[in-house]
Amino acid sequence: MPLKVVNKSKRETKAMRKLFSACLAEVRKTDNNKNMRNMRVTVTTGRNGAVSGYAYYNSNIIRMRIPPSAPEGLSRRVARVFLHEVGHCLGKKHFRGVTFENCFEPFICGINDERFPLPFMEEKKAVTKADIVTTRFARAVANLHRAESRLKRARTLHKKWADKVKYYEKKMAASKKGGGE
Repeated sequence: MPLKVVNKSKRETKAMRKLFSACLAEVRKTDNNKNMRNMRVTVTTGRNGAVSGYAYYNSNIIRMRIPPSAPEGLSRRVARVFLHEVGHCLGKKHFRGVTFENCFEPFICGINDERFPLPFMEEKKAVTKADIVTTRFARAVANLHRAESRLKRARTLHKKWADKVKYYEKKMAASKKGGGE
């Protein structure tokens, strides 16, 4: 049952997928609803220090916002909100302060930032014109080498077939002179 994570935040996608997969595995132990197939989670960066999210009832789409800073206990808060939104995807509604994630409190308490860290992605290095020229030069050299190799192979094949044609031309000429065998 694939889980698609669309990450528009500054956190590592692989780490979020690991946390979300663990949460879904815990939910599947008790509820194997068809809406849990092909879950799609879109994660963006929120404007404040809170973790928030929303999901439509009986759907498979979850949207979450996580803070741009790195507060203590972020993994636990993300897991709690994710489980809450999974409840909405399964059709569960709020009822007198009791929500879906309350059923998984022991599991949520076991989540911490050491077990499920959500590190920031590494900053991508800015590409300069010199880097682009160097990369393209290296690619051109490799392509030239590949083309020369193909040319050598083509010449070898040409020589092979030209020799075979000459051989059979001689055979045919000899058979015509010798009275045809």
